[in-house]
Amino acid sequence: AAGQDSAPADEEPAESSLTEKTGVVSVNYCTREGTAKDGHDFSHTEGAVIFNEDEYVKTIRIPIIDDYEYEADKEFFIDLIPGEFDFASTYFHGDPSSGVLRLVIDRMGGSDGTVTLDVCTEDGSAVGGDNCKSFDYVACNEQVTFKHGEMQKTVEIRINEASAASKQFTAILKNPSFGAKLGAVSGAVCFIGPDESKHDEAQLAKEAQDDEEEELTYKGQFIQAMSIDAGEDEDGNPNEISCLDLLLHFCTFFFKVLIALVPPTQYLKAYPAFVISLIVIGTMTAFVEQLGNLLGCVLGIHQAVTGITIVAIGTSLPDTFASRTAALQDEYADNSVGNVTGSNSVNVFLGLGLPWCIATIYAAAKGKSYCVDPDNLFQSLVFFLTVATVCIITLFVRRALGGELGGPKAVKWVCGVCMISLWVLYVILASLKAYNILQFNVDLPVASGVCSTAHSSV
Repeated sequence: AAGQDSAPADEEPAESSLTEKTGVVSVNYCTREGTAKDGHDFSHTEGAVIFNEDEYVKTIRIPIIDDYEYEADKEFFIDLIPGEFDFASTYFHGDPSSGVLRLVIDRMGGSDGTVTLDVCTEDGSAVGGDNCKSFDYVACNEQVTFKHGEMQKTVEIRINEASAASKQFTAILKNPSFGAKLGAVSGAVCFIGPDESKHDEAQLAKEAQDDEEEELTYKGQFIQAMSIDAGEDEDGNPNEISCLDLLLHFCTFFFKVLIALVPPTQYLKAYPAFVISLIVIGTMTAFVEQLGNLLGCVLGIHQAVTGITIVAIGTSLPDTFASRTAALQDEYADNSVGNVTGSNSVNVFLGLGLPWCIATIYAAAKGKSYCVDPDNLFQSLVFFLTVATVCIITLFVRRALGGELGGPKAVKWVCGVCMISLWVLYVILASLKAYNILQFNVDLPVASGVCSTAHSSV
């Protein structure tokens, strides 16, 4: 359709006609600039026309802007939009027992002509492939064709019938043919699981928990710290408080109140919560370290043994539980394994390096040398590196067999027992060396003129 901007101002707006003889259809349209420009030569217009069974001609009126200046003929275009395409829902569910997940695509705002668009999938916790026996689902990347007047299509995706745990992947609409548009729901999350209602309940519970955490204030934190929560049963009713709940509340009351002092995360984008949390963690770590040393002293345990057992357990348990949470919730093993390596790097580079650096600078300023007797340090490092190498090899083997974490129950238990045994072996070897039961001595070189004795001079 073409319009000219030379029409007098008192004339009717230009008219464009379209003819269709295919029955009852709804056709969307909109104007598009050519040499004529929107707002200067014509007014942008869009809408829909409905052709009833006995109608074959419709008229679209496009306002033409006249500026009383002579100009050459210009043109603009009217595009007939064959429809807008959306998924029928933002969420689809497939029961493994049926072996198929169905995606429903709706066509709205027009049904004129033949339209094609692509449907593809992207992996989430579910992994797609070329078959549903070795993978969670059959990956999809196909072209869907809507014929003239066709308003809905269903795409079937085969899923693994042996899948037990709930997993998810994403379905995406893209590349519609010319004139067609994608709507607001051009992506959908697809869940594979035995029961759709369980997922809905878990999602609602998670959303309720998130809302509760977002609204938690200082007052709410202290009320929560001083309250005894026994949880809820399957029907959502609160459980009765048991003697064990009372005992755990009594033992952890101090720590609950201490943690409640941390500002809520909604204050100043959680920066105060982050800083004060670090201060609280540092204070508690120092507190645990001192208690561990005192306990070792009372029990007559060698200081080196105390450090690798009581103190190490007390300061590393938070990292252990953080890694466990990450392993259960995250899709990959990066966070759970990276938390351990990151924690150790902080301990080595900051926990040891920073105090030693400060002590060395202080000693140099006093004109003295700062020397520390390594005692059993080198031997402990040899033991540690040995068991750590075995641990890394185990992770590489597990990766080659399917993944660093998880897997069949037997494999998980065997690997778990193996890791615990490595720690026990390290503690035994380091303890035997600390008590000189195991003879494994290495003479470390000492730079001449720096430390004349094996002990600190500061």
